[in-house]
Formats: sequence, C-alpha cells, structure tokens
Amino acid sequence: EKSMYPINRNPANKDIRIKCLENGIRFWQIALKLHVSPETITRKLRTELPEEEKEAIYRAIELVMLDR
Repeated sequence: EKSMYPINRNPANKDIRIKCLENGIRFWQIALKLHVSPETITRKLRTELPEEEKEAIYRAIELVMLDR
C-alpha cells in the first residue's frame, strides 16, 4: 500500500540530520544558538546548504552539546 506522504530516503543535508539524531538534538535547539526561528532551520534544511552555512549549523550543534 502506498502512503500519501512517502518518506524521503535521501533528504538534503542528510549529514546534519544524522548528527542531530545521533546526539538527540532538536532543530529548535540549533535555532536558539543561531538566533533564528525553528521554522527557519527546518526551511533551510530542505535544500542542500553551502559549506559555510553547514559549518555554522555544526558549530551550533557543538554548542548545544556543550550546554548539556
């Protein structure tokens, strides 16, 4: 049976998504560190990001991990 909402097995920015899943980090936590809304992070991750934006998100992930 086909679902009306198929799961995308190869999403954009898969490396960031995996890092978040492995470390239990939510997109809203990244958004707090970057001083943007959670919706902005979700929207940005829909398309593959340039390296400099990915680096900013990775730095935010590291900051979230340090806060624990």
